[in-house]
Amino acid sequence: MWKYIFDAEHVSEEPLRANIPLNFLEFSRSEEGQFRPFHDHSDECRIMFCTRGKGFLRIENVEHELAPGRLFLIKPGQLHSCGCRGSESMEFWGISLFAVPGERFSRMLIENPYQAADFSSYLNYVDGAFSFIYELAQLPYPGHEKTDFIRHHSCSLVLFAISMLHSHYLNSPVPVDLPMQDVLRWLMKHYQEEITLATLARQFAMSSSHLSRSFYTAFGVSPINYLIDYRLNIAKDLLIHTNISIHEIAEKVGYENAYHFTNLFTKRIGSPPQEFRQYCRSENALPEVKEFREADLEIQ
Repeated sequence: MWKYIFDAEHVSEEPLRANIPLNFLEFSRSEEGQFRPFHDHSDECRIMFCTRGKGFLRIENVEHELAPGRLFLIKPGQLHSCGCRGSESMEFWGISLFAVPGERFSRMLIENPYQAADFSSYLNYVDGAFSFIYELAQLPYPGHEKTDFIRHHSCSLVLFAISMLHSHYLNSPVPVDLPMQDVLRWLMKHYQEEITLATLARQFAMSSSHLSRSFYTAFGVSPINYLIDYRLNIAKDLLIHTNISIHEIAEKVGYENAYHFTNLFTKRIGSPPQEFRQYCRSENALPEVKEFREADLEIQ
């Protein structure tokens, strides 16, 4: 994944764009069988632009097809998961905005009744704009002109998305609360603890079989397998973006035994944690496994 993180202290000279609470841009690629487990963002709005391939996005209890020219809005606190099935693969760009109470653009997104739009007529424009930002961010020279240009085009894409959600929306059902979402949110909060199906069932005062069956019906995965996927997804981020040891990462994601963590990671991800880290930092790694910070790029 490629990410460009905006500086919250940056002040734009353009009045309209100065009020858009940009958080970060990202580019993601999902190959066959890859997916992100259910999660939420309590203080963010996410806008996803699918530009290539095919996949799925599930926002709480509603599943959408991800295809070129589809735009989706994920509101603060909404559980969502995305990925690919079978031999499918896909690429998408994303914009994250801070959900600021009372702020104009946050309100426009949060109060919008639609969460999907068709921008296929503008696909080349959108893909070109994001690709231009991607290339510009990687150029070697720093300075305010470069970061201002990236911020300007990013804000233009936010305004474009808001326009599409009003004029080219897809009339899809509005997600409703899931009966098992309290269980999933509890797992997200307590993933670092030792958790078994029995302890989870006791926590929610129901039988293990009923909880497991109900959770699978709601999310398409058992609670323990969801927990494993969620932990390993966090472990991958730690391997890519930090230098902490494998033992420390294992402990941070709920495994006291680093050997067990390594075996589980290898089985699920396809390579041992250390090899995964080395590949992501090698010259052969996908170019999008990078992170840029606006504040760093402005240093003269």
